Amino acid sequence: MKIGRITLIDPAAVGAKQDKHGVEVERIIASIFSEPSQFVPALVLNDRKQLRAALVRLCDEEKCPLVLTLGGTGPGPDDIVPDVTLEVVDRKLPGFGEIMRYYSYERFK
Repeated sequence: MKIGRITLIDPAAVGAKQDKHGVEVERIIASIFSEPSQFVPALVLNDRKQLRAALVRLCDEEKCPLVLTLGGTGPGPDDIVPDVTLEVVDRKLPGFGEIMRYYSYERFK
């Protein structure tokens, strides 16, 4: 399965960090799925325009049926991920995030 992975970084951190979290997320996801996974990474600034473009590219051009986002500001007033994601999706899956968090917690506790 082709999986998009977007890591958002703070503009102040450009060039200062490696994307270690993205690599770890890939390792964990690959251990969950029984079929081989091909990851398509994207490293973008915590910026609405860049995030929107990355989401559209991974879904529409790369044809990733799953796109994961990580990094950024975390939950709070400056978190752009939920709003930008809702701007580009065709269909919402209420409760899916909670199921993924529960599964991850049960598997790795």
